[in-house]
Amino acid sequence: MGVALVVICLVLPLLLVEAVLRIRHYYRFGTADASLYAVRVDPVSGLTIPVAGQTRGSIHINSLGFRGPEISMPKPDNMMRLAFLGGSTTFCAEVSSNEMTWPHIVWKTLSEKWPNVRFDYANAGVPGYVVESSIRTLESRVKRLKPDVIIIYDGINDMSKDTRALAEQQGISRGKIDDAGLPGRLSLTWFLIEKNLEVWSRERKAASGTRHLVFDPVALSTGFQARLHELVLKARKVAPVVAVATSSMKVRRTQSPAEQLQACNTALYYNPYLTVASILATMAAYNQAVRSVAAETGIVLVDGEDTIPGDSRHFADSIHFRDPGSRLMAQRVTNSLLASRSFQQWVQQKSHN
Repeated sequence: MGVALVVICLVLPLLLVEAVLRIRHYYRFGTADASLYAVRVDPVSGLTIPVAGQTRGSIHINSLGFRGPEISMPKPDNMMRLAFLGGSTTFCAEVSSNEMTWPHIVWKTLSEKWPNVRFDYANAGVPGYVVESSIRTLESRVKRLKPDVIIIYDGINDMSKDTRALAEQQGISRGKIDDAGLPGRLSLTWFLIEKNLEVWSRERKAASGTRHLVFDPVALSTGFQARLHELVLKARKVAPVVAVATSSMKVRRTQSPAEQLQACNTALYYNPYLTVASILATMAAYNQAVRSVAAETGIVLVDGEDTIPGDSRHFADSIHFRDPGSRLMAQRVTNSLLASRSFQQWVQQKSHN
């Protein structure tokens, strides 16, 4: 009896914590399941993509496997179709609904601006994607949609992948990320405790004298620039209007050291061999590469990444938007499109169809 009581006293609080966390997870993401949506491997591209036709909490995936409403296939002649390429910051799992993703807000804003033009969109962003993934997505999933406008938001995942490869070369890789064992897969409590302890540990290492990656951010960005240039050239063969956006992060040079460290918490979790200073320098180099590609190819540049305030109201973590941040990201995109002569001309052409 005494042993049973001890077991109950130990297990019951853990079950209560697990229940509270899953309820909190449900109210934040619309599902108590730690997995926000189901995925599969696309046999054509080899990429991991969302399973089509599913709704899990606040995330709805349409019948073509894109987050957002249904789109007509084949595409109607008088339709102005937008396509968005990128990773998790385009997919936007952290916002409150499909309607609060910045691709949806861009679509809604343009539809209200030109009520006599029919607009639709495909959000082809998938968490974890890099530029190379966007190229394969463009060729295997987006090209057949015949988009009129392609908006590209890549850079942060490429920065992470490129620096991780260098860290492995220099022998300072800090192990796998998000590699939960059996307890973490069964219990949301266990997973979050493990992850938050690792985030804390990697923040401390970033602030200490622990060995970090030695590299030239500008030199590293040249590979990204070449890949992005290839993606843009391929996109221009698919759509008459192409735009590329610089990446917004929560960390800013104007913040205090403590604020910078907090703003970089998840960035340091995924890139523990970096420091706050190297994150700032590398993101600046990658954003300059975006500007260079836009200038070289003559496409629309969505600049002004720091117009989204670097605080917890606008960012859920180091890079992902909350609803207010998503609104401002959409504003960045729509303002740049509205200022583009090529976009204006194409809308006018559609309006007369």
